[in-house]
Amino acid sequence: MTKLLFLMIGLLFFLASCNQSTTTDKKEDNTEAKEEPKKEAEADKRTKLKFVDFAFGDAEHYIFEDEKGKIYEFGKNEDQSIDFVAELSEKETTSENQGFGPDKKLLGKWFLIKFETKKMPQYQDGPEADVLVITSAKTVE
Repeated sequence: MTKLLFLMIGLLFFLASCNQSTTTDKKEDNTEAKEEPKKEAEADKRTKLKFVDFAFGDAEHYIFEDEKGKIYEFGKNEDQSIDFVAELSEKETTSENQGFGPDKKLLGKWFLIKFETKKMPQYQDGPEADVLVITSAKTVE
């Protein structure tokens, strides 16, 4: 009877150790699965977008749209070669737009936009957040 009891306890320990290695394997599999979308997201950081608007109020808002209608809002343009912003006339200036609007010559045009997410103030006086930033913009014919 004592031998049977030791055999049962040994069997329980054996099964418990097998279960732990299976759980560990599953955790490793989940880690690999999480890395895949990350690689996919990095590939999406360059895309063809149409310039649809610019607004300036609490922060800069560069608004673009992809071919499927998905809207992208960028908080900053670091590309010095293209300025999506135009200074508005005195008539068009309001306290909301502070005298700036979209460059009408660029509205509706397509661009190859390279962008990244940066930790920076979300608004002029606002908290830091992940903000989409244009790092490169090239016109697409």
